[in-house]
Amino acid sequence: MLKPAIFLALGVFILWKLVDGMSEEVRTQTVEALRQAKYGWVVLSIGCGILSHMSRTQRWRMLIEPLGHYPRYGVTFLCVMISYVANLAVPRLGEVLKCTFLSRYERIPADKVIGTMIAERSVDAITLVLVTLVTLALQYNKLREFFHESVTAPMQATLASNPLLGPGLLIGLGVAVALGWLAWRKVRDSDRLERFRDVLRNVKEGLTSLRRVRNLPLFIFHSVFIWAMYYAMVAVAFPALVETAGLGFSAGMAILVFGSVGIIATPGGIGAYQLIVSEILVKLYGVAEGGAFAFANIVWGAQTAMIIVFGLTSLAILPLFRVRHQPA
Repeated sequence: MLKPAIFLALGVFILWKLVDGMSEEVRTQTVEALRQAKYGWVVLSIGCGILSHMSRTQRWRMLIEPLGHYPRYGVTFLCVMISYVANLAVPRLGEVLKCTFLSRYERIPADKVIGTMIAERSVDAITLVLVTLVTLALQYNKLREFFHESVTAPMQATLASNPLLGPGLLIGLGVAVALGWLAWRKVRDSDRLERFRDVLRNVKEGLTSLRRVRNLPLFIFHSVFIWAMYYAMVAVAFPALVETAGLGFSAGMAILVFGSVGIIATPGGIGAYQLIVSEILVKLYGVAEGGAFAFANIVWGAQTAMIIVFGLTSLAILPLFRVRHQPA
């Protein structure tokens, strides 16, 4: 629990520093932008998010069915939403809970469910790589300049002012590798490793479900649709603010790609998402600082609120479903 708490604290600290470092003019711009926002577009953004979760539910069911199990759509959807709200508190806890709950309510071996979850995440990773490549191809020069200004240059300055930092990082990496090797030598011949191999065999069976999906075109459609809705969550919110109303496809793609990094960096993306999206809007597209910060908070706040409401409701509703007594 210590690691998630540290990253949550980091996210809150980043958000606090963003607000604390604002000039009075930027704060006024932010408040005014939030006051004048057209929140009907934000509701539409939330709707796109819900559609993505519904599509993800069906895609996960398609991965499980080749294993000879047919989970109910309602139960699967509730498990998916519980996973999202759990990840807000403790990153990766959601994946554990959704597999545990689905295994319990649908009587599917947990290891096989985990395998399908890994397969699902693998497809998402591949899709994100493709989306990133498209984004880089569309605006390579802009993004290269942004990356240099926001990442490379500050990193070089830090290393130049702290000559011991580079060697220290290398030493730390070497120590970590050595400790990992020693740990492997200790467990490689133990009973625990054999049990772990049994788990891996079941996980592998879950992964093979990707090759045995019965309707591959439909599976591909859901995979594309999920990320199309992620993009729409951002793009349909642009008209909500005067400052972002003129932004188009390229801006939406950039926010989708780099905003995903923010979501991963801290629990729920708190702080990190606002920082990254604000920087992109200001430095790449010339949006006023107040409008950029307001937009980042509107998109992040709307989706976070939706996840909390749906996730907690799902947690309350799930026990109303009966546990299956026999495998499907």
